[in-house]
Amino acid sequence: MLYRTKILNESEVNRTLASAVGATLIKRNTPDKHCYELLGYGSSLGGFAAEELDYEVDASDHQRLTLSNARTGYTYKEYRAGQSYGWHSDEVVSSDGLRLDVSTTLFLNNPDEYDGGELDLRFGDFCVSVKLPAGYAVIYPTGLLHRVQPVKSGIRKVIHWWDQSNIQNPFIRDSVIALDASGNEKTDLYISQLERFC
Repeated sequence: MLYRTKILNESEVNRTLASAVGATLIKRNTPDKHCYELLGYGSSLGGFAAEELDYEVDASDHQRLTLSNARTGYTYKEYRAGQSYGWHSDEVVSSDGLRLDVSTTLFLNNPDEYDGGELDLRFGDFCVSVKLPAGYAVIYPTGLLHRVQPVKSGIRKVIHWWDQSNIQNPFIRDSVIALDASGNEKTDLYISQLERFC
């Protein structure tokens, strides 16, 4: 139910970041959420950046790991020093009625470029802390309780989106993915990391 996959190489990460330069980031300050956001990443650029990102996502293992039949738009976020997002779960239906089964967070800068900012995903009493290299994404069931720890220094840069899967139930979806991955060393399941308590 928790996967890591590479979506972008270094030059693709740089192009993705360049597409957000000069865009108007909206500061989000709510009781739990403190960050800068660009909703509809790529739409202010005529959709080209979003189309390019769509292509890279589709060319990666993302489709195989989500069994997606529809995807939301992208949201670009920056977390600067002192910013965080408290424990929360995402909506499971979008405003236009799309069922949101799978959440994806794509990391756009390397872990050594910012201190803190880990994505914590809670599985009952256990928690997995995720901080991946640029170009890698973590894929997890929508509705899972999660947070972004405070950034202590630097800037954490990510893009989020949600997919509607052909298989809504995450346990059945995971079984189908596991059957499809038999003998495939590229699948990276985070089973062993369900050891860290938050």
